[in-house]
Amino acid sequence: MHRVGVVIPTFNSGLLLREAVDSVLNQTEAVDLVIVDDCSTDEASVAVLAELEAQGLHVLRHDVNTGPGGSMNSGIRLLENPYVVAVAADDVADPEYAHEAAEVLERDPSVSVVTTALQKFGASSELYVPEGAPNGVTDLLFYNTVPGISMFRREDWERIGGYASLTWGEDYDFWIRLLHAVGGTCFVLPTPRYRYRIHDDQLTSTRRGDDKIAQQVEMVRRHPDPWRDNIDVVMERLWRNQAELDYYRSSYGKINYVKNVLLNRVRTTRDRLLESRRSRQRVHPGA
Repeated sequence: MHRVGVVIPTFNSGLLLREAVDSVLNQTEAVDLVIVDDCSTDEASVAVLAELEAQGLHVLRHDVNTGPGGSMNSGIRLLENPYVVAVAADDVADPEYAHEAAEVLERDPSVSVVTTALQKFGASSELYVPEGAPNGVTDLLFYNTVPGISMFRREDWERIGGYASLTWGEDYDFWIRLLHAVGGTCFVLPTPRYRYRIHDDQLTSTRRGDDKIAQQVEMVRRHPDPWRDNIDVVMERLWRNQAELDYYRSSYGKINYVKNVLLNRVRTTRDRLLESRRSRQRVHPGA
C-alpha cells in the first residue's frame, strides 16, 4: 500500500477528466487512485469513464448523485492510505504534489493539512497563494483559507465523520471541523504544485453579499463550537473592524466638510464675478 491515496470526484467532466487522471498517474511518488463518478450523464464523460475502467483504473459509480462531499466520502472509504488528497476532475496536479505534501505531514505532526500555491490556467493565468492556516482553526473563522484540494490524514477524516453533504462550502465545513477537532495547522507549499482550471463562466459568476453572509451564518449555526471556543478572537476582529469603520467615517466626514467649504467659496466667487459683470453692463450697455 502506498502512503498517499487520491480521490477524483467527477460529474459530467467530459474529456477534461483524462487530463486530471494522467496528472495523478504521473506523480513522482506512487499513489492509489479512486475515481468517483457521481452519476455522469453526458456521452463524453460516460465514454471516458469506460475507457479508464477498461484501462484497469478503479472507477466507483454512484447510483444517486450525492455531490462533492458524498463523492469524497465514497472514495476515501475505499482507500486505506494514511494520507488523502482530492484532485478536481478538470484540474491538473503537478508531478511533485503528492510527494512534497506527504513529506510535510510525515515529518511534522503539528501540521494537519497541507495545501499549495495554485497556478490558474484556462480563462486566467493568475498565481494564487492561499493563506492556509498557520494559526490553526482561528484563521478560518471569517472565511475559508484552505483550498479543497489539500492533503490530510485519513484518520482525521474518520475521526470527524467525513465530509458533510452540503449545497455550498463542503470543503470549508470539513476544514473547520477537522482543525477544531484535531488541532494543528495548514501548511502552504510555496511552489505551485497544482494547476487550477478557470472556466469562462467563473470570471463572471459571483455570490451576492447577502448570500455570502447568510451562508457564513449557517456555517456557525451548524458548528458553533469553533467560534464559541475562540470568542476572544471573534470579538477582537469585530472591534478592530468597528474602529476602522469609525475612522473612515470620521475621515470621510472631514473630507465632506472641506469639500462643502470649497464649493461654497467657488459658488461665492462665481456669484461675485457674475454680479460684477452685470454691474459693468448696466454702466456701459453693449460692453
